Amino acid sequence: MSTLASGRARAVDKKWARQESNLHAPGYEPDALTVELRARRRAHSTLVGWRAPTVQGNTGLVRTLALLAALMPSLAFADVIDLSREGRRDRGQPATLVVRAEGGNEFAPYGYVGGCVSWMIDDYDVIEGGAGGGFPGLQLGLALRRLFGEGGQYLFAELFLAGNTKVDRGVDKSAPQANPAGNSSLWTGLGFGFEQRSGFLDLSVAGNIVFTSTSLSPHWSVHGGLGFGF
Repeated sequence: MSTLASGRARAVDKKWARQESNLHAPGYEPDALTVELRARRRAHSTLVGWRAPTVQGNTGLVRTLALLAALMPSLAFADVIDLSREGRRDRGQPATLVVRAEGGNEFAPYGYVGGCVSWMIDDYDVIEGGAGGGFPGLQLGLALRRLFGEGGQYLFAELFLAGNTKVDRGVDKSAPQANPAGNSSLWTGLGFGFEQRSGFLDLSVAGNIVFTSTSLSPHWSVHGGLGFGF
């Protein structure tokens, strides 16, 4: 009995020893892979297929709103600043409107110390008006200029009309028949000058010959100043 049992045990042992390590159906995995290698392969495929959990929500809308919030300062700045060719003035282009501080002699259209506003109505014509101290009196003047040149540098011809509220500069007191009581406080000037009118800077110098309404004796006027253009 013991001999029969031991024989069956040896037969089972021999049958088990002939079995290969892959007990699955043929074609499931290559026969050359051992159990250990197959375990490693399954672990690698599991790690590759694993994905981190994502938070559910409308993240696209949030990103869009964040981008718009970041761009808002730039949009506001672009609305104020005009970088187009039409929205900016070249450095050499003459200013249309100039505010200029003026100084001159007693027959200057804007007094000894004063100021004027100069308006360039077209490419070559300018109208100016201003006032200043005549010491005594307030000196008022209106001038027309014709420009010759380009690039912001001009020679000009000037015609002006000026007057003083207290001093009768139109009377030639040195003349024998002068009437000190004359009320001619107006005079006209005709002359030439130079003006640098480019960008935001304006520089003007002019010399004029002056005639009054009550005297044919010529007088001279010199005036000029420095201004800021718009």
